[in-house]
Amino acid sequence: MRGHWALEITNTHLGNFELAVDHYEKALALYDPALHRDDSFLYALNPGVAMPCFAAWALWFLGRTDEAVKRMDINFPVVADNPQKIWSDYRCDLWPTVFVIDRNGAIRYSHGGVGRYDDLEDIIQTLLDSR
Repeated sequence: MRGHWALEITNTHLGNFELAVDHYEKALALYDPALHRDDSFLYALNPGVAMPCFAAWALWFLGRTDEAVKRMDINFPVVADNPQKIWSDYRCDLWPTVFVIDRNGAIRYSHGGVGRYDDLEDIIQTLLDSR
């Protein structure tokens, strides 16, 4: 399992995305959460979490975004901005940039970069409370 996992990560970073997905499938078939429990401490990554993330990344680069979303069990809308049109239209200059858009389509909050999670939570809670 560890060998296939290592090859999944390596091939993802090298841009060999088909090979990365292939090694993900092989690693997943061998993965046992109980047997590989200590890997989180040995490698600072939990294989049960990291393997699907790298596979989703590889699938995204292959243009198979829908498959990546399904594999990650994401149950909310996902925007793929491959030509960066949204990035340009919203005048993003930092990555990541978070936008909170209300039900009327108005931008109620935006923040470029990391942090300010309390502010993000506050605006989401305010919008939920106003429903």
